[in-house]
Amino acid sequence: MAARQVLRALACLLLVWMGLGPVAWAGSEPAPAPSLVLSPQTSPQDIWQALRLRTGLPEGSTVEYLKAEPDAEGWHAAQPPMGNLGPQRQAVALSLEWLVAPGSGGDWILEIDYPSLDHVELLLIGPDGQRQQWVLGDHHPFSERALASRALAVPLTLQSGQRYQLLAVVSSTGGLIMPIRLVRPETFWIAESREQLLQGGLCGALLCLLAYALAQGRALRDPAHLWYSLNLLGTGLFFFSYFGLGVQHVWGEVGWASQKMTLLAGLVGLGSAFMYANAVLELDQRNPWLSRAMRALAGLLLLVLGLFALGFLDYRTAHRFNVLLSPAPLLLALPTAWRMARAGDRGARYLLAGWAVFGACALCFTLLQRGFLPIGFWVGHAFQFGTLTELLTWMVVLALRTQASQKAGEKAVQERDLLATMAHTDVLTGLLNRRGLQAVADPMLSRCDPSRGYAVFLIDLDRFKPINDTHGHDAGDAVLRALAQRLRSAVRSQDVVARLGGDEFVVVAGPLGSEADARAVASKLLRTVADPVEVGGLRLSLGMTVGYAMAPQDSGSLAELLKRADAAMYAAKVAERGSVRRSGAAAADRCELAAAS
Repeated sequence: MAARQVLRALACLLLVWMGLGPVAWAGSEPAPAPSLVLSPQTSPQDIWQALRLRTGLPEGSTVEYLKAEPDAEGWHAAQPPMGNLGPQRQAVALSLEWLVAPGSGGDWILEIDYPSLDHVELLLIGPDGQRQQWVLGDHHPFSERALASRALAVPLTLQSGQRYQLLAVVSSTGGLIMPIRLVRPETFWIAESREQLLQGGLCGALLCLLAYALAQGRALRDPAHLWYSLNLLGTGLFFFSYFGLGVQHVWGEVGWASQKMTLLAGLVGLGSAFMYANAVLELDQRNPWLSRAMRALAGLLLLVLGLFALGFLDYRTAHRFNVLLSPAPLLLALPTAWRMARAGDRGARYLLAGWAVFGACALCFTLLQRGFLPIGFWVGHAFQFGTLTELLTWMVVLALRTQASQKAGEKAVQERDLLATMAHTDVLTGLLNRRGLQAVADPMLSRCDPSRGYAVFLIDLDRFKPINDTHGHDAGDAVLRALAQRLRSAVRSQDVVARLGGDEFVVVAGPLGSEADARAVASKLLRTVADPVEVGGLRLSLGMTVGYAMAPQDSGSLAELLKRADAAMYAAKVAERGSVRRSGAAAADRCELAAAS
């Protein structure tokens, strides 16, 4: 290769010495742009190869300036990547010449399908010096466009066999991306309709997610849903503006919105991403320092947003903040999410999967904006598709978070119910205790009437103390448990059996039609101790004395009924152990219920 270059240099010197003048070789001067023959088969690649560019134009340059200096230096052929000049701080001039192929005359459309360009001035010079001029871009009212389309486009009427020249001055504060096409109107409108359909569908999906997130956030009062909703709003507005739908359908005549909405929406989306990651990863508990950093960066973006919206900060500075901080939520939260995923957290695993897709697509978007990738459908929409994928995984994370909250709530209810059961249950026998009896019996007694009465039986065991004294408390406890099962079996499912303490039990039975029914229940209760209780090979005999009162005849209050039943039971013990007696007024007056607690 070195020898070839030396020979080429020597040949050039020889020709100069022979008077043939300087010779250009590959790489010494930009090759002239190839001529373009326009036909329906002409591709964007053909147009880009025929395009000539001039960068670094003086401020305020117009197409008239280019026309006045047609032979000015600095023009060069467009280089790869196709349709992408990357960041350009100054305006760029374009020159495109073509010959209309025979039979290809008629209506055409010149399209630059990148709606985020700030300023595009076009001048078409046709046969006999005919001129047409247009001004497009975000910094101009939508109503002044030649075509009411999302993309920057102008209609052309071309004649077969004629030559045309297009001069353009293009400027933008973002990347200078220029996917230029010359197409027939029907082709243009089909492509435009497909893009409108795609963007409408994606916007609809984001709106559905937004409505769901707001409803869930309001119901659950979860701040993570709020930040997710704000991120959806910012992201949706960003793409709505970036792809030209905002200017076309909403704020086309509002210069402030046309010029700033894309970046404002991006700042909202990025700031809420910090807060969302902080909430779903519970960084305030896991890593308070990182949580404070996330909040501080979100606050910084809020400050930048306000200054930019009010005009105290220019676009490039605000955009630089947005670009520099864009990877921060992912990079800062990644270690915590990784540890949680390794510990088995499903939500963290979904976050990592969503971030992996988003990170790849965001890198693609960055390379596109920096001028390293050619513009095309998948490259141009990669960031949008990656963001939607990330948002869907975020919704899954919120669903898992909601599910976890519900399970925690159910567990808390179960624990509360368990505590309530323990508070209302006798630990030894599993029957209701005095508090549980009160909670269950009061509603029952409130529904009674003379035709549907209830009986409250107070049972005191006979010969139980000798069992405790002779065989020990373990045997006594076993006897009480066995008797509790017998009492439960002796009554109906709707009847209530409780242990007040010691060897005292209570049965609330009803509804009953008459006192005879109550006596029948009392007889069943007495038969529960007819057979000895077997404990550890021992057959232990018991007896019981029962006193009862009727509701509503004797009283409608459980406390009063227990008092009367206890008086009746005491009177029965005095008269004859192992018997049943109903309360009487005189007996109730003579005997007070000792266990009121």
